[in-house]
Amino acid sequence: MSDFDPEVRNTGLWATDAARISKGEAVSVVLERQGKLAPPDLSGIEAVQMGHVMQPIIGKLAAQALDMELEPEDGIAVHPRLSYMKSHTDFRGDGLLVEAKNLSAFAAKQFDKDQNIVPFYYRAQCIHEAACWGVDRVVLAVLFGGQNFEMFDLRFTQHEIDVHCVEMARIWAHVVGGTIPEPRSVEDCKLAYSVSNPSVSIATQAVERAVQSLKTIKDDIKRLESAEADLQAQILAWMGRHEALVTVGDEVLATWKSSKASKKFDAKLFQTAMPDIHAQFIVEQPGSRRFLIK
Repeated sequence: MSDFDPEVRNTGLWATDAARISKGEAVSVVLERQGKLAPPDLSGIEAVQMGHVMQPIIGKLAAQALDMELEPEDGIAVHPRLSYMKSHTDFRGDGLLVEAKNLSAFAAKQFDKDQNIVPFYYRAQCIHEAACWGVDRVVLAVLFGGQNFEMFDLRFTQHEIDVHCVEMARIWAHVVGGTIPEPRSVEDCKLAYSVSNPSVSIATQAVERAVQSLKTIKDDIKRLESAEADLQAQILAWMGRHEALVTVGDEVLATWKSSKASKKFDAKLFQTAMPDIHAQFIVEQPGSRRFLIK
């Protein structure tokens, strides 16, 4: 059984879970650990696969930069006190861990090498690893765009690690208790309350004000979208069949190019040609909830 099978993953909170929780995805993480939500399928994502391919190379670059021998790590570390806190890591060195990332050149804008600043979710992942492996130093080794290698030396105080552990304990309490954290996003609410029941909720004054504010925002969006459509139609009509719009100084203002032809599966055509076979592959989907402002 793989470490990434649901039976194994659902036994604890992992470093990648910590990153997701820090991004506000606690509800989906809890539901996955409770076995109520399928984890995201990353097998077909090219960026993920390329990360596996580039990991040994990034490890070699980190070893050279650190002037230290690094060993690839395939095992699992479990927190000595909190058995539900678990972690993989990419490489281990003398008193430190190395977490390898293969990111796009655009992602570099989220990092600050001079200030040793990394995105908060990567920091959460690294502090989780530090807590489980019993170290206070994790080096985030990143290859940006396949050509720019940078390292971020993250050191954690015991207080930071303790605070992280308290947060993981709070999340795990929901997992074992069959509850969910308070939803903080629209997606959280849809996951947490996917099915309605025939009852009513009495609005507080704060919720009434929220409804009125949302009405105003939606009206503004409709007005702006209408203005956007009118302006776009004006510009497209002027461009006609030309694929670029430029100023008299030859500065490109807009483009409207034809994309390459593509092929896709025509479900209706298949149903018409082979209705019996088509019927065998029809599955019932649960209904979704539709939110309307009255």
